[in-house]
Amino acid sequence: MITAKSPVTSIVDVTRTGTIVTAWVWASWLNGCGRYSHYEMFSADSVRFITVYGQQPEGAVCTQGFIRYLTGISIPNLPTGSYTFRFWQSDSTTVDTLFTL
Repeated sequence: MITAKSPVTSIVDVTRTGTIVTAWVWASWLNGCGRYSHYEMFSADSVRFITVYGQQPEGAVCTQGFIRYLTGISIPNLPTGSYTFRFWQSDSTTVDTLFTL
């Protein structure tokens, strides 16, 4: 599999179920073979920096053209408070939202 950062283009919704917060986001991929792989997150106080990764099969013949896919990013065990979620869009930009528990 080929894995790479997948730019988040928009945040659709942020929901809470028990102690799990899920951010529903649209992410993009450079061809028709892309799909969600995983995410990485690091924290700085109340800010969560989140990078979404996509993947595609190595050597696959893919349609040429950007696609987007909807995925839920689940973040468990956040204490009560206000948080800024910053999703990677490029090396110089993020898509942000504020969420209060």
